[in-house]
Amino acid sequence: MHKSNKFVMLALMDSDIFKIEYYSERVQADILSLPKTLGIRYAALTLRMASFGPDLGAPHTTAFGGGLFELRI
Repeated sequence: MHKSNKFVMLALMDSDIFKIEYYSERVQADILSLPKTLGIRYAALTLRMASFGPDLGAPHTTAFGGGLFELRI
């Protein structure tokens, strides 16, 4: 099972654990170069997403439909 958009893909791995894959190295570098506080929040939320899937609910994520979610950091 894959959940994706043009930037980040969540792939369902063994034991219902998701793996986050980035569209390109540039997108990953841009995300990982966020200011420290936003980077920490991003890391915490993506760990949750990797464990529980992309639909964390408000205020963290919003479903746009078609497997596309907005992540609010």
